Amino acid sequence: MSGGKRNMNIANRKEKAKTAKGKASSFRTRCRNLFLSFLFRHWEWIISAIILALGLFIRYRIILRPYGDVRNFLFPWAREIKSLGFKNFYKVQDANYSTFYLFFLGLISLLPSSPTVTISGYTFEKYWMIGLKSANYVFDILLALGVFFLLRQLTDRRNLPYLGAWITFLLPVQLRNSALWGQCDNFWTCAIIWSLYFLLKKKDGWSWFLIGVGISVKIHRIFVLPLYVYFWLKRKTSFYKVAYALIGFLLTCLPAFFCGASFKEVFGFRGSQVGTYNQLNLGCANRWQFFYSFSGEDLDIINKGSVYFALGLIALCFLVVLYHNPDREDKTSFILVCAFLVNVVPFFLPHRHERYFYSLDIFALLYCLTAKKDYFLLLLTQVSGNIAYFHYRSRFEQHFIPALGDSSVTIAAAINLFVLAFLLYRIRKQKKGRSLKEEGENRRIRLINEKQKSHNISKE
Repeated sequence: MSGGKRNMNIANRKEKAKTAKGKASSFRTRCRNLFLSFLFRHWEWIISAIILALGLFIRYRIILRPYGDVRNFLFPWAREIKSLGFKNFYKVQDANYSTFYLFFLGLISLLPSSPTVTISGYTFEKYWMIGLKSANYVFDILLALGVFFLLRQLTDRRNLPYLGAWITFLLPVQLRNSALWGQCDNFWTCAIIWSLYFLLKKKDGWSWFLIGVGISVKIHRIFVLPLYVYFWLKRKTSFYKVAYALIGFLLTCLPAFFCGASFKEVFGFRGSQVGTYNQLNLGCANRWQFFYSFSGEDLDIINKGSVYFALGLIALCFLVVLYHNPDREDKTSFILVCAFLVNVVPFFLPHRHERYFYSLDIFALLYCLTAKKDYFLLLLTQVSGNIAYFHYRSRFEQHFIPALGDSSVTIAAAINLFVLAFLLYRIRKQKKGRSLKEEGENRRIRLINEKQKSHNISKE
């Protein structure tokens, strides 16, 4: 009897152990399934977090690297603001940046000026560098978000907006611009991308507002104006909405006015930005790089007529796009026209810097992902940008092809010429849209219908 009970107890213990093991196995299975389900449902956000962490890690690893514009302009201006007092930030001598950017440098000057560090023979304020470049990193993130939301309007593919944002945040040229150079080209490009997003959302007032804010940093950002003239002619925006751009522009002037700046002190820098440089080209990979070998009297003759010649070529390109009349409702046509008209301006204008094709990289990416083809364009724009940046990074002491010297930027100019010509070729192949006359007639009929509808509602 006792032996039978023992056997029964052993059997019960084995059964309980088996049941407990089964429950543990079932619990592990449920946990694994929940984890895998979470991964499959939210893998885009998980990768986005990894890309964000990786991009910021790279940026902060090189955040203390000082390069030309920081050494020669931005930090000297910040030090002058510190000596003048924060409220006098707009009184910096020889500054050709807007008072809005000088206000930002004034905020940087409020950070602790010690400790200082010395890197590459240059001694500077550590926290100033971290503050300056961290602000740039914020706009790197906003630019990636802008690409994400714009691609959501341009394509029906669920994953492409994420891919566009990831690539934008890790593009080598864009990373070098903010993390090494400390420049603010991501600010105005961010403004353009978000303005196009609002334009597609039929909120063109916000679109113009952001254009005004973008131009407030650098007057050279009027690169985008031919594109908006095109949109106005194609009835995608209204002329009176330009007032929103003026509002955006004037809002950025308020800090200077509140601190006692005169109208001349706020807007005087605009004149200093025009004609600042006598050189025909400043390392920019545009058409004027092909005139690099000219000098003396020949160069002076070309220089005098360069602006008028450039404006004529820009107008000609504008008319060519208008003549081919791509369908404004087609998303690929939309981004093609944006990519071409925004970047044809710095390609033809003289006195440009090497970083002025920053937006071409972003628009090339947007076009490739929207059209789902021609991915080689993104590679070409990165090669072109890195060639131009290579010279500046070495303070023009090293060259991409040593035997060619500074003229090796001509390779980058040839690449940009090919990219713009290819974009124009694609525009010519796009489906034709309605003519300007038809657009005007449709607009007139729509306004009549809206008036009739409002009249009927009021009668009821």
